[in-house]
Amino acid sequence: MPSSARSLARFFSASIQKPSRKNHHSRTRRRISRAFLAEQLEDRRMLASLTGVSFNDANGDGVRNATEDVRSSVTVFLDQNNNGQLDGGETSTETDLNGQYTFANLNTGEYVVRQVVPEDTVTTTPLYDDAYYGFAYIPGSNGSMQSTRIDPQNGDVRRLSPPSRNSLHGLARTNDGEFFAIQGFDPDRFFSVDFSTNQHTAIGEIGSNAAFGLAYDPSTDTIYGIVNDPADGRNKLATFDRTTGQPTLLGPGTYELTATSSLAFDTDRGVVVAFDNADDQFWQFDRAGTPSLLWDTAGLNGWGLAYNGDEFLLQAAGFSDGDSSLLNRLFYRIDPYHQSIREEFFVASEAVPMDALDYFRADEAHLVYVAESEALTNLDFGTTAPYGGVRGKAFEDGNGNGVRDQGEGVLAGVTVYLDLNDNGKLDQTGDGSTEPSTVTDANGNYEFIDIPVVAM
Repeated sequence: MPSSARSLARFFSASIQKPSRKNHHSRTRRRISRAFLAEQLEDRRMLASLTGVSFNDANGDGVRNATEDVRSSVTVFLDQNNNGQLDGGETSTETDLNGQYTFANLNTGEYVVRQVVPEDTVTTTPLYDDAYYGFAYIPGSNGSMQSTRIDPQNGDVRRLSPPSRNSLHGLARTNDGEFFAIQGFDPDRFFSVDFSTNQHTAIGEIGSNAAFGLAYDPSTDTIYGIVNDPADGRNKLATFDRTTGQPTLLGPGTYELTATSSLAFDTDRGVVVAFDNADDQFWQFDRAGTPSLLWDTAGLNGWGLAYNGDEFLLQAAGFSDGDSSLLNRLFYRIDPYHQSIREEFFVASEAVPMDALDYFRADEAHLVYVAESEALTNLDFGTTAPYGGVRGKAFEDGNGNGVRDQGEGVLAGVTVYLDLNDNGKLDQTGDGSTEPSTVTDANGNYEFIDIPVVAM
């Protein structure tokens, strides 16, 4: 257990648990190569490109092997709203005879690259791609912040914009790829944000004191925050109109949460979770705005909070795992429902004191960010025939009618195999591998799982 976790444990009565290795660390990893284009364009801006190959992943291992064929005439598109389908107006292309596709002349920014999965196949790579976005203070800059992207697979930090003194404290990324933020100082304002240029556009003043943090519900396309109601002084859940910045207050609110530092939306439970960095408390609001205390940690210090579909992630401020070089680089798993904190989820490649944090995931797609003149390659797509299962029972067919009748016993310890070459015996196939086989259990049962769907 890292010393930071032990230090945190002294504050809590909750247990410190070993991290469970979820699919965040078992996904088929992308292998992206970065190069730079040398062609000068008329406007003197160097545009970016994305390239990859669609292939038949015959063995389903997510890696293109030398003997695996490419797939031509497959549609690949830039899924602007990340809804998993090619919509009108979205940029698309087709793979050529070599299975290759290219998107050229792209502006700086984030892209979800997806293919239309060929009929009667399933995707083997990429299974998903994800990233954390936020505003990070720049150490030693007297308060300047930068739009920042962190890859949780390797902790790689990318500074996406020039420094800015326009402090924004909440961040939400909507289904259509737009970013919105909140400024929790007088005047409290609602902003749209261009992450590639760091342009902050004030949409409107909120009209009351707003807490730091935003949360987004992708199922209802709703942006949430916490706003003080001047009529009764309570801090209430609010939804924001993204065209005017005006809040709509919900529920009875609470006199607590006077120093909320971050919000996140739990997509599994359908609640907004808030962290108060002064009282060190986690609260939740249901969609109707009813608040309830989840956990009084009595000692936790942190700012950026996000929910990644499996768990909450918090940058625990002030902890360095006993190594000063790790300060502001450690991100922890937090479970406010069961009141526990786990060892670090990942370590950022550099110090990133995150004042706001949001998570974005794209399933069966590449989620990439390209800078000016960057050329990203190896954005490949692997597909194979779907997998299924076969199960049954071996029994002693005393009357030879092919049906297990009452009184006919089972056969344990019998070898059952998939006769891939249909020669009536268990042997090796053409590539030298042994045909799949198993042995019936004490009840005569056998099962084959995760096998390609083919005619046998």
